[in-house]
Amino acid sequence: MPKIVNVEEVKRDIILNAIEVFDKNGYYSSNIEDISKAAGMNRTTIYCYFKNKEDIFENSIYYIIDTIENDIESVSSDLKLNAIEKIEYLNEKWNLKFENVNVILLLVELWLALRREKGDMFKRIRSRIKDMEHKISSLTLEDVKYMKPTLNSDLKIDNSFIILSILQLIPNQASNVKSNLLSMIAAL
Repeated sequence: MPKIVNVEEVKRDIILNAIEVFDKNGYYSSNIEDISKAAGMNRTTIYCYFKNKEDIFENSIYYIIDTIENDIESVSSDLKLNAIEKIEYLNEKWNLKFENVNVILLLVELWLALRREKGDMFKRIRSRIKDMEHKISSLTLEDVKYMKPTLNSDLKIDNSFIILSILQLIPNQASNVKSNLLSMIAAL
């Protein structure tokens, strides 16, 4: 009897392993062989699920974006939490979800690739990130950037704040990223 394979589960497993490979090697230095080794599959099996490295990368970015977007949606509707508490919650959640991956590094590399590359894959990714821009804004990031912690509060917004801020910069191809990143870091 043939083995029944859950295609979506296998694709998700490949994507999760690919995210770690892209984090470790970077997009340009990664190849199908690295991804297949990380996933414990041979290259021909990988090609049954994805066309090429670009297809895997695009789906990996979408996986990260979908995760971030779903988490933003769920925390945005919680009226009991203020903006800082929401971002702290996201930080904790993403630290658990992406424990072996530096999402900030991946997003910065994505941002740099989007600035250099004009291919269809990058246009689709840019468009997908632009679609979630209003959700990021719903956390009132602009207000949080300039908030000062009080003596009674401990501002712990770490990675999630930077992740959300980078995602806001990507669709606009902001040329003043250096000043924006410096203001984000200063807010931390």
